[in-house]
Amino acid sequence: MSEKEIPQSMIDMLGYTEDDVKGLTRKQRELLCVGEDLYNYKMVAEVVKASNCGYQPKIGDRYVFAGGGTIIPEECTWPICVYALAPMLPFIYMYYDRTRAGLDPNDMWTENIKCADVGTECGGFGEVLFKIKFEKLNEEEKMAVLQSLMR
Repeated sequence: MSEKEIPQSMIDMLGYTEDDVKGLTRKQRELLCVGEDLYNYKMVAEVVKASNCGYQPKIGDRYVFAGGGTIIPEECTWPICVYALAPMLPFIYMYYDRTRAGLDPNDMWTENIKCADVGTECGGFGEVLFKIKFEKLNEEEKMAVLQSLMR
């Protein structure tokens, strides 16, 4: 990837000093250079199967994240659970990498993930299976997400 400038909006959002910017690796710079394109999509984790979960999710319930990984609680349809959220972090990292490479985030090799509760058969209490997808935002939606992050 060619040497491009990191958008000032990204530097400001992250509170980087000039020294911070100078210390970034090539890969960090490449990711930050895509700038606000990181917010072209939101990640949606939709329940496709659930059994014995104390939060009693329904098929179609969802968690929604801004492209940068911030959960959007007002778009989530059931209680926030750390067991459900923890395994989703790798999908955010894969989204970063695909965005940096200019690839479609919906073309990842996998799209399903289970919560961290292993289920009753393995000594846990229940389990939930999610399908991960990335929904393209229009410019107005993208700006609204960016505004909400700048508070």
